[in-house]
Amino acid sequence: LAESDQRFNELFSAIDKGVMIHSPEQRLLAINPVARRILDLPVDWTPGHEIVGASNERFIHLFDTNAVAIAPDDEPVTRAALYGEACESRVVGLLNVNTQRFTWLSISVTPQFRVDSTEHASDSPPHPFQVMSIFSDITELKRAAEFFEETQKLAGIGCWDADVQTGKVYWSDTMFHMLEQQPVAAIEIAQAFACVHPSDRQRLIPWWDSMQVNPQPMQSEMRLVTASNKTVWMRISGKPKLLNGKLWRVVGTCQDITAIKIEQDELTKRTQMDAQTGLMNRAAALAQLQLKLDAHATPESRETQVNELLPGLMLVDLDRLHLLETIVG
Repeated sequence: LAESDQRFNELFSAIDKGVMIHSPEQRLLAINPVARRILDLPVDWTPGHEIVGASNERFIHLFDTNAVAIAPDDEPVTRAALYGEACESRVVGLLNVNTQRFTWLSISVTPQFRVDSTEHASDSPPHPFQVMSIFSDITELKRAAEFFEETQKLAGIGCWDADVQTGKVYWSDTMFHMLEQQPVAAIEIAQAFACVHPSDRQRLIPWWDSMQVNPQPMQSEMRLVTASNKTVWMRISGKPKLLNGKLWRVVGTCQDITAIKIEQDELTKRTQMDAQTGLMNRAAALAQLQLKLDAHATPESRETQVNELLPGLMLVDLDRLHLLETIVG
């Protein structure tokens, strides 16, 4: 037994995560050196004091991910001690009032019960004999994630990650924001395709199908439809990720280029329209007509564009308009 206790104490001190053990009354019984450093405890502080319990004199306060103070009764250690509730990988903010140091933690709390405990009634929750907390400092990781998220918002760039094996697509919060959707953990690939404009979806699906056989990077400009049925232009890029030579994931970005597209369309209109009449000039009209004719030049192209309107040509006698233009310039 002594040898077992020695091994436990060695592991307790050597583990690279903060570890604390509380009593059922939420008194801190043991704490390892890493936890002392993360909590920024004073040198003369010793176990037996209440730092995360319901005490007005405590100098450690917890906050949720929205930086709102967590009520003492809702803190992970309290719920584990009173109700036997376990907590796994919960993100909390921790403020040391004495040093004014704020730290983000990922904490897991496990209530521990005696195997032969029969002291509680069958209709009441069991009472643990101690509560173990394991946590790590994720302040730098959370700060980097917040910086990255703000950069995405300012640049209008969303990230996506498609898992080919499971058919799930993971979006960044900015991606959901750009498409006016509520963030969720993951969506189906079919749901992601449904956000693409039907005309542009005909180009996206063949690329995705060919990716399964011959993984190649892709970049294209496509229209996406938001939850409010608004059309936005996106520059979409995708890069395959292989595992043992086989396609495993496809990761990429979507950049909102709607403003750029509007400016380009406005500039195109100005160069193609006649300043006096507001009509398309001859060169632009002939160029557009030629594009339409070329698009329907072969039987194959006519079959693929069967739902599109065919080009038409209308001849109008504009002798008098030409005479007026000659007179007034």
